[in-house]
This record gives sequence, structure tokens and C-alpha cells, in this order.
Amino acid sequence: MSLSKWKPAVPWIIIIAAIGIIYGVVMKECVEPDITDPTKLLYTPRLLKHIYPSLSDKVTLGQFGYWTPKKALKASAVIIGSLKVAFVAVLETLISARIADNKTNTRFNQSQEIFGMSIANIVCGLMGGTPCTGVLIRTNVNIQTGATHKMSQFINAIFVFLIVVLFMPIFTYIPMACIASILMTSACRLVPKTIIAELWNVDRFEFWILIITWLICVFKDGAVGLLIGAFLSFLKQSEKTSETQL
Repeated sequence: MSLSKWKPAVPWIIIIAAIGIIYGVVMKECVEPDITDPTKLLYTPRLLKHIYPSLSDKVTLGQFGYWTPKKALKASAVIIGSLKVAFVAVLETLISARIADNKTNTRFNQSQEIFGMSIANIVCGLMGGTPCTGVLIRTNVNIQTGATHKMSQFINAIFVFLIVVLFMPIFTYIPMACIASILMTSACRLVPKTIIAELWNVDRFEFWILIITWLICVFKDGAVGLLIGAFLSFLKQSEKTSETQL
């Protein structure tokens, strides 16, 4: 965070990730962990490959094993899970687009945005991938680096594809601490300090909706937090509408 404030134009996330990968390779391949030597344990970082060892294996772009009836799931569990994911995906995509609009003075097409996300999720589901959605942190990183054109998303997809197919064995050497620092820095940049202060002064109810949603998302579950926050906002909006009609 200090580096980004010092030189905002420099892509520190890429630099930190590259340095982390080099450090991870050196420490993993040159410094063998030894439980009898505390100093070696102290300086051996926990890497991405330690958490997800399968990422170092040969990449499979399509996973169709779940189509077999051997791993049967209850229809109710599938439907409920799908509805939760769909709600969060739509809401997060719209929120991300709205944040981008506020920062770039643009206006996104809601129908096209949701339609594109829907098609992408259908393809991901058929290929055995995880659901996709507009991401607040990635959107903010794009804006912070001046990538405000839609082509940046296409270029991002190309680079992700290349990393997954060609460079994933190397990428898995990045320390988890580097990943955490990148995510925390990007997340902290999203905190709307000015808006929070305005809500405290203008509308305390909206302020507490924000705090409650944040607490539930962080300490319980993101989907549950968004559902409760949206429900409370809906109640508040309904109350305002009824007062206006009266």
C-alpha cells in the first residue's frame, strides 16, 4: 500500500508477484525444510503449491467427471446452491460495474453485462469450471492502472489462459503472503471512506446496513451477507416509496 501511494503509476502488483515467485523458487528448491532446524522453517514460506498441489500437474481445460452418476447430489442442494451463486454473481457484477461507472464517469449496459455473464457461466458449468462474475478487486485494479477500456478484460482473459496453460507450475511458487498482501491492498482501495462518512452524517440506517452486510460477509458467508443486506435495503426503499406516495 505504501509503494502504491509512493509511485501510483508503477504496477507494483506485478512486481511483488514476480519477486515473490523468485523468492519461493529459491527457498523451495535451495532450502529444504528441516523440522530439527527452526531457522529453516522460519524462512521457508508457505507457497500456493502447498495449498493446492494439484495446480502443478498437467492442466485439464475441461472436467466432465461430474457428469457421471457416481457423484449424485440431491436436487434440492443443487437448486439452492445454484440460486445462491446466481444471486451473488448478478449482484456482484452490477456492483462492480456501478463502482467502475462512478470512478470513470461512464454508464454500463445492464442487460448486456448480465447476458454476457450468464453465457460465461453456462460455458463454465458445462466445462466443469467454477462460476464467474464481475470482481470488485479486479475492476478496481483495472481502473487504478488506467485500463478503463473493455479490451482490458479480453487481454486479461488471454493472460490468465497463458498462465494456466503454460506457466502455472512456475506461478504456484508464489508465497501465500504475497497473494494475501495483493488481495488486502486491492480490497482496502475499495473502501469508500467518503461515502461511509456521508452515510453516518445523512442516513444512519444505510450506514448500519453497510456495516451489518460487511460483518456477515467477512465472518459468516458472502452470499448470506449480500442476501441480508439486499433485503434490508429493499425494506428501506419500500418504506421510502410508501412515504412518498402518502
